[in-house]
Amino acid sequence: MNPKINRLARENSPYLRQHSTNPVDWYPWSEEAFEQATRKNLPVFLSIGYSTCHWCHVRYRELARTTLSAFGGMLQRSPPAYSYMLTGLMLEAEATLVVIVTDSEKIGLKEMMGVVRKNNLPQTILLLKNPKSARDLARIAPYTFDMDVKEGRTTAYVCKGQSCAPPVNDPRELESLLF
Repeated sequence: MNPKINRLARENSPYLRQHSTNPVDWYPWSEEAFEQATRKNLPVFLSIGYSTCHWCHVRYRELARTTLSAFGGMLQRSPPAYSYMLTGLMLEAEATLVVIVTDSEKIGLKEMMGVVRKNNLPQTILLLKNPKSARDLARIAPYTFDMDVKEGRTTAYVCKGQSCAPPVNDPRELESLLF
């Protein structure tokens, strides 16, 4: 084996092949791996994340192929169709909801809003809940009813899918939830 390429270079799985230049000489799940471990009296370490990572990798490749198949001809005939393709992809992506709750514009609101505004977050919905907007917001977005200020400071709730992270009131914590 070339010292810069390990045995995963011979695998069919694109996920495994992408690890063929790792400094560790990984074995795929095989009799050879178990025989080698037995012969050298070494433990066998299993990667339990492999199947998940492998299928994500395969799924993303399939999705990319499907997307390019669907839009490829149109993109060649009409380059502006590229924006339609991007719009379609954006609609497919999971949105992030950020609810910033404040009872005073003086304690942390500017900093928390700044975290969201300074970055390009196209799939992010930002709601501001304050004493003036709370009633109307609860009517149109009932899930915001129980979202309150914590520790007397502007508080952010970050939700993806059907779940929300615990509320934070430090701009650095908000940034880590968004990225």
